[in-house]
Amino acid sequence: MKFRISRQGIISLSVILLLGAIIIEFSLLGLFLVRILNTTNSRVRFSEQAFFAARAGIADGVLQVIQGVSSSTYTISDGAIKTDVVICASVCTGDINRRSITSTGTYLTLQRRLEAYVEVNPITGLATIEFIHEILL
Repeated sequence: MKFRISRQGIISLSVILLLGAIIIEFSLLGLFLVRILNTTNSRVRFSEQAFFAARAGIADGVLQVIQGVSSSTYTISDGAIKTDVVICASVCTGDINRRSITSTGTYLTLQRRLEAYVEVNPITGLATIEFIHEILL
């Protein structure tokens, strides 16, 4: 018995191997793109969580100012979310009736920082939020 390798068999084998390699390359490229998109989406969600933690710290700081706290530093934490709040009186703002509230929200590894200025009327005790803005880290 004598076996002969035909030319068509060799050509079809190389075509099948080439097509298989191309399909595998496209599959790996698709997996890589999905991984990048998931990572980007996760970072956006984590950044939003940190922002809302900082916003909650500002709200809590405003409540502290309404209750009469002139300067304070404290931390609020809940699981992976942590918020550092700093209330500063006239030393930071230059005005005896104005309070500065700085809140840094942290979720896992991402941080966002907000700052608010609250004006307190010395006669009525009315606290008015002048503005809230984000400080880039």
